Amino acid sequence: MPPQTVTSMALIPLFLEVLIADGCLGVSSFLEVGMRTFSSGKRSIVCSTASTFSSACRFLHQRSFDIFFVDIDLPDGGIELIRRIKWLEEVTGKKAALIVCSTDAPLVEIQEAQEAGADMFFSRPDNIAGVIQALQALPLFER
Repeated sequence: MPPQTVTSMALIPLFLEVLIADGCLGVSSFLEVGMRTFSSGKRSIVCSTASTFSSACRFLHQRSFDIFFVDIDLPDGGIELIRRIKWLEEVTGKKAALIVCSTDAPLVEIQEAQEAGADMFFSRPDNIAGVIQALQALPLFER
């Protein structure tokens, strides 16, 4: 029998891990519902929420995430969380989508988030159209 060749195929995960780091419970809940609504029929979503920098960091060391939603004004430091996520990407080699949101961030904070490594920013996290627009731009959903 001739040897069989194995064709490598990229594995598409059956679910996406999402961390929503926002100090406002209402916004976190809204983003979680938006994620589940958007992914309906595509992939399962596993959402975790953190209301402070410290609680978000605990999640970073416990699980591997595909998407991060980070509020710039997260208690104890949204910008620092972005830096920590980017550092973790360098160490592990796993790239995740990093979406920054805020309802009232000044332009200087938005620029600081982009310099820290945010992939995209939207200003109204309570607007489902903004959430969906941000998600549609992610390569994770192109498959």
